[in-house]
Amino acid sequence: MVTTDPQTETDSTRRRDAVRTREALLQAAKDLFGAKGYAGTTLRQIGERAGVDPALVARYFGSKTAIYIASLDTEGPDTTAAAPLTPEFIDRMIGRITSVGASPLQQAVVLPTSDNEVRDAARRIIDERIIQPLLQEMERSGLDRPSLRAEIAFAALTGIVLARSAGTFETLAEADRDDVVELTLRTVRAILDD
Repeated sequence: MVTTDPQTETDSTRRRDAVRTREALLQAAKDLFGAKGYAGTTLRQIGERAGVDPALVARYFGSKTAIYIASLDTEGPDTTAAAPLTPEFIDRMIGRITSVGASPLQQAVVLPTSDNEVRDAARRIIDERIIQPLLQEMERSGLDRPSLRAEIAFAALTGIVLARSAGTFETLAEADRDDVVELTLRTVRAILDD
């Protein structure tokens, strides 16, 4: 006869519940920060969206700033990619904004914040995952003003994706997604390749 230790089962269940709760909070934060930005999102909204007590945000993340930074850390291209601006990355950006709105990373690019810690984290993540790989690519080509080119390319990409979702430009909003990906890639490549 096999017996199980009730304490072990309880600890294991708690760990699984803690992981699920943390994931639910992070997903809720990503959705809300994407839709409302950092300033427009509250810890109460995050907890309610995740279906848990808002106090658990502090328990699992420590603060609004910390969960925002954690949500930024989950965004962006695969950090192992040789170059972040690929058709797959652009398509993923369009898909995400179409389904749930702008990501926290996209929000960080276009919305100013007075919170230095948030701004510094956004800069660090964008620099590590997007700007530095682009700089490495351009350095091999010997292009002038590589930092400026990299930042303009990512700003242009973000602007195109956000403009498509806003619907102000009717043709852009209604265009075939593959066409938008292709032309966007050509646009950003022109900035980077010269």
